[in-house]
Amino acid sequence: MLLKLAIKSLVDRKSSVLLTVISISIGIFMLISFSFIKDQVKYSFTKTVSGLDLIVGAKTSDINLLLYSVFQIGSPANNIDWDQYISLKEDPVVQWTIPISLGDSHKGFRVLGTSDEYFKHYKYGNKKSLSLTNGVWFDDPFDVVLGSEVAQKLKYVEGDLLTLSHGVSRTSFQKHDEAPFKVKGIIKKTGTPVDQSLFVSLAGLEAVHLKWPKNKTEQQQLIDYIKLNGLLPKSITAVYVGLKNKSSTFVLQRKINELQGAGMMAVLPGVALAQVWRMSAIFEKMLMLIGLLVLISTMIGLVTMLVSSLQSRKKELALLRIIGASPLYCFLLIQIESFFMLLFSVFLACFFCWLILFLLDDWLGMNYGLFIDLSDFFTSELLMIIGIVFLTGITLISIPSIMFYKQSILKNLNH
Repeated sequence: MLLKLAIKSLVDRKSSVLLTVISISIGIFMLISFSFIKDQVKYSFTKTVSGLDLIVGAKTSDINLLLYSVFQIGSPANNIDWDQYISLKEDPVVQWTIPISLGDSHKGFRVLGTSDEYFKHYKYGNKKSLSLTNGVWFDDPFDVVLGSEVAQKLKYVEGDLLTLSHGVSRTSFQKHDEAPFKVKGIIKKTGTPVDQSLFVSLAGLEAVHLKWPKNKTEQQQLIDYIKLNGLLPKSITAVYVGLKNKSSTFVLQRKINELQGAGMMAVLPGVALAQVWRMSAIFEKMLMLIGLLVLISTMIGLVTMLVSSLQSRKKELALLRIIGASPLYCFLLIQIESFFMLLFSVFLACFFCWLILFLLDDWLGMNYGLFIDLSDFFTSELLMIIGIVFLTGITLISIPSIMFYKQSILKNLNH
């Protein structure tokens, strides 16, 4: 009876109830969206690469080198010479290296030039290796291996031909049409920037920047020559380095950073990532504070609405008392109505947060390198926020309920 009466009361006041629910939902939406995106950013960044000792590139800031070489965010200020890369590769403490060359794209997706060392040594998550859904790794200068998102969005399959564009924007006026690439394989989904990338050989990436002849026959002759003899790049963007002994990490880093005239620097991925978190910590706290203030203001609005509602419902509630309802019954009626409003507000906030993130998933990945995993939406922190919302809401809502509980029937009827 009590539950049925509470539902009918809410339906009867649907206009004011709906406005209150929407205002509460906005505050909850801001809190849970900030919390979830913050966790996803950290998770996405942390799992992108593992087992990597050093990243070497042209002199810039530690954070910038990390972002453009690993997360493909931003652009490099300069390149390092191929001879410098060979010298680094031949250092006695180095076990393996992965050369990286950036700067081109295909329909908004970044192209990464590298060697077959990338597919052997690149690890993500808990040191997982890359694998293919179908096809093989490239073994020809004009082969291309696609990330899972690229293949899915552009509907490419093994054997398709594509051409690269200069620059990383979606629209490019300089296309490398003379040297098409053939899709050789598609990488299994990793949840990292790998999914949004195209992988070609360094020789192939260097070849598209040559001055190509206009004649089709001469173009084919040049392609055949490159396939037969290969082509070394003049420079590369960065190098991933794995060491034989972890104790050599700081020694090699200092050696590279102090090398006069080389224009190179080496960073530890974990240290650079920690700097990113420190820089973003204040921003995160400000966002959470804004969301909290919005939620508090909406909760105060809810209490104000209830007080105003009770003023207009005094006669109604007094009549309930006359026909036998106890003060506790009326108190519980108000609390149940408020609980339903809170419950519906939380549901709306979670639903629209999930829906918006689902719709923006591709856009966030392509433009910011942020890959949302909605399968882990209800995290422990999110559930804690929802619990705090209910606890705070019920506590605040008790104030007008107690105020009515203490009032006499006669006074309400006179009103």
